[in-house]
Amino acid sequence: MVFPVPSFTLDPSQPTSDPNAQFFRSPTELGPLLRFADISDNCWQGSVLVIAPIGSEPHFEVSIGSWKPLLIDSFGSFSFYRFDLVIVLTHQPQHVSYKVTSSFKTHSHSFHVPSVLESARFTFWSCNGFGGLHPHEKYETSSVWNDLLKNHERRPYHIQIGGGDQIYADGPHMDLFNLPLLNEFMETADLKDREKVEWTLEHEKTVSERYFCGYAHWFQEEGFAEALATIPYTFVCDDHDIFDGYGSYPAAQQGSPVIQNIGRIGYRFYLLFQHHTTFQRAFQDSLFPENKGYNWIKQFGSNILVLALDNRSSRTEHTVINEDCWTSIWTTLETRLQDSPTPIRHLYIVATVPVVYPRLLAVDNAMEAISKLQSVGRKEEKVFLGGVGHGAVMHRLRGSFGQPDLRDDLMDEWTHPNHLEERNRMVERLQQIAKEKRVRVTFLSGDVHICGVGRFRTEGSDVVPDLLGANVRMDSKAMYQVISSAIVNSPGPDLVVSLLHSNPRVLSPKVTKLPNTVEEMFELFEKDVDGKVLKHKRLLPRRNWSCFETQENGSYKVEIHVENTNHAEESVVYGFSIPELV
Repeated sequence: MVFPVPSFTLDPSQPTSDPNAQFFRSPTELGPLLRFADISDNCWQGSVLVIAPIGSEPHFEVSIGSWKPLLIDSFGSFSFYRFDLVIVLTHQPQHVSYKVTSSFKTHSHSFHVPSVLESARFTFWSCNGFGGLHPHEKYETSSVWNDLLKNHERRPYHIQIGGGDQIYADGPHMDLFNLPLLNEFMETADLKDREKVEWTLEHEKTVSERYFCGYAHWFQEEGFAEALATIPYTFVCDDHDIFDGYGSYPAAQQGSPVIQNIGRIGYRFYLLFQHHTTFQRAFQDSLFPENKGYNWIKQFGSNILVLALDNRSSRTEHTVINEDCWTSIWTTLETRLQDSPTPIRHLYIVATVPVVYPRLLAVDNAMEAISKLQSVGRKEEKVFLGGVGHGAVMHRLRGSFGQPDLRDDLMDEWTHPNHLEERNRMVERLQQIAKEKRVRVTFLSGDVHICGVGRFRTEGSDVVPDLLGANVRMDSKAMYQVISSAIVNSPGPDLVVSLLHSNPRVLSPKVTKLPNTVEEMFELFEKDVDGKVLKHKRLLPRRNWSCFETQENGSYKVEIHVENTNHAEESVVYGFSIPELV
């Protein structure tokens, strides 16, 4: 997406003006950050990013050769150096060691690359931070990450997918909106006055510094920092990477100079830290379509393709992804399926917010009714509503953007009435691709601070709630949904989990609005992590992460690792298999 560019530039030589900068870790350098780019022509491609003081170029060595740095950007007194890696795949898996030497320190790490005939073992997680008014003091940031790393030591993962909210720009550790200039903007009582607020050099400076300092702080968190250096990552953006609900607010608010420029700066640092690229280089570095979005598609080995949808940069109240972007997505996907040297058997779609999910229409209707009260004036009255998209507990009746705070969470859902038609067009196109190409489709999503498994399937194809039903093996409409959220943020409240379980387990075509297609959630969680029998078995509100591996019989092994009640103990695994489409 092309953002408006201010008529001035930030002087990187000037000292910080952020009043909270003293609370952030101030690095002498940051990294290495190890990114997976793609597998193409039997070559693994990736990059290592190092942020170092200007004029202090780091040295990079790897066990299979050495590479020179590419200076892609600078900010303040720091430069962003990228080392591009190309590793020729062999008939054996490879353990690749590398070393980064700077004027301050030498960092030595290693990572794993699959064989040329192997599909990658990968892990998926989301919501890597704390947001809003969560009682985060109860939770450690590192315990679930340490659990993932212990499993990585036993059976290494080739790739990690971050499913959105890798940072919380609006969370208590970064708190973008406590900047005095933005706080003044948010406290402007008349919403129409906010639309007239001009974006100034001081806005540009302080907001840019806050994003940079926030990334520098959070990317050094224990556990997460080690994972960034040892498991090649590929990430996708969700709202908290910019700020809560970005894209789902009323048009006048979303299009205001302040919000659009916050978005531009948020995306600048998202591209740098999470994709090792810039606005100018993004398309060259395989984020597409050019100047219209940041989707990506990558091969994860011999028979797996992963498509990540950019659900944020062009989002509005009524559109998740605009039509130009959808056209490019389908064209690119068809080309990659057609050109793959080996048949693609499994297509994963990273959709950030669940595509298969229970409905909360009663709560949504209440939020819409409250939203209509905005003409009466802003009220700071508080109500207990729980969280839906982001696990919050207390929300203001009148939100900061002239709507109930919970409304943007609901508006983010693919199953919201504003987005259901677009969701269904996507699903029907994927059904067609699955049928023609005989490729199994699975959605990977986070956002909701619970874990669970759902599925689309042909109506009547398998009336038994069985993940591996024989009829489903031949059903091209059978598409699985894995929900894994959150790896750090606090779990969603029990009230919302109860509301979500009030839906029927199977939703008919009359509800799904998809021809001859039902949705269902599986009762995967018979017992809690402590062995107690659960009343609600479809969705579990505990911190978690997931992992995926292709089996010899063609099925796909999935494990959801759920945090134990004693955070020091190993996670409890809830496993199942996704059948290959035959």
